[in-house]
Amino acid sequence: MNQYKRDLIDYRLERADALLQTAQNMVQDEDWFSAVNRLYYAVYQAVAALMVKEGIQIKSHSGAKAMFDKHIVKAERAEVRWSKLYTRLADARHASDYGAFVTFSSEDVLPLLVQTEEFIAVIKQLIDTD
Repeated sequence: MNQYKRDLIDYRLERADALLQTAQNMVQDEDWFSAVNRLYYAVYQAVAALMVKEGIQIKSHSGAKAMFDKHIVKAERAEVRWSKLYTRLADARHASDYGAFVTFSSEDVLPLLVQTEEFIAVIKQLIDTD
């Protein structure tokens, strides 16, 4: 792997970690809308890092999700539950950004936080072991 590719993977993973930390801080502040947004982007950045490792170019958020499903989940390199989490977070982010009368609570967000932490760990393992 060339240095640019390694640097880009590291950058994306650092962004994922920073966004996850921001989400954790927002959970502490009970800022549920912002936490959902940051959790989604943490997952997106982790998936983007994996796509760099795989040599798969992504051009959009939906493209990242589609490539993750096609090349990782369907190949049974990651469990289907991670695809479902990615979808849940994307839907929640979209609702929080654009929906009317949308609410989130600790019951909605806290499980997503734990699952996002696990998801990012799975992505890092895929990057390091493949």
